[in-house]
Amino acid sequence: SRPAYDGDRCRWAERETGFAMYFIFSTIAVAGICFAITIFSAGISRAFSLLLPETFFYIIPLILGLWIFSRLSLVFPAAAIDKETSFGLSFQLTKNFQVLMFIVVVALPIFLAIPTALVSILPVALFSFFLNDMEVITLFKNIITSFFGSLIEVLVIAILSVTYRFIMEKTPEDQRELS
Repeated sequence: SRPAYDGDRCRWAERETGFAMYFIFSTIAVAGICFAITIFSAGISRAFSLLLPETFFYIIPLILGLWIFSRLSLVFPAAAIDKETSFGLSFQLTKNFQVLMFIVVVALPIFLAIPTALVSILPVALFSFFLNDMEVITLFKNIITSFFGSLIEVLVIAILSVTYRFIMEKTPEDQRELS
């Protein structure tokens, strides 16, 4: 693949196309699976509504979709370093690391987003006593949320990359290809 930067300009290369396609396909796949499971769950929830709360049948598809996405996520660091990859290979490589992948891709970002949400409330709480202009307060809130959101995103991408390296080191050479 050609380099994305050739000294004086950036260019869109095969790597970027592959990365974008993996993102689009994983989003469509997970959304489709969640939708199908939600429809199925809605039918079951009507039958069992007396036994379990209805929200239970909507949380299950969400968790399952996030679990599937976490298993497919190894395509991103692999594509970023021009390694031959696929969703099937990602699913195969993460077979023994399902909990780790769920923690890295789902639980960690949620855990890190909680303080961000709390910090984003601070401008409203602090400045509402001094300012009556909600546009200024909202601007501060958006700046803080964007900053911490970007920080979390970079951190999660770095941790996912380290997780990819860890899984590749723990996986025997003959199992690093789709069987």
